[in-house]
Amino acid sequence: MESKGSAEVTVQLCGVMVTYFNAAGDPTEQRWFTSDQPTLAACQTYQDGVIADLKRQGYRVEKAPVEISDDVN
Repeated sequence: MESKGSAEVTVQLCGVMVTYFNAAGDPTEQRWFTSDQPTLAACQTYQDGVIADLKRQGYRVEKAPVEISDDVN
């Protein structure tokens, strides 16, 4: 939480995990793209922007299947 004068602005860390693959389909790198965002909607807009930017750079973007886990790490 950041304090600006007498007003408080609440932000939460928003991120996108990107895994890069080579032509053979083997993972070669992972990167986090992160930003502080004030709302879930703003976070989703940020994530959409990261995906759009990757596409503009020529990457093919696919969403990974979501696996439910109770792992705390």
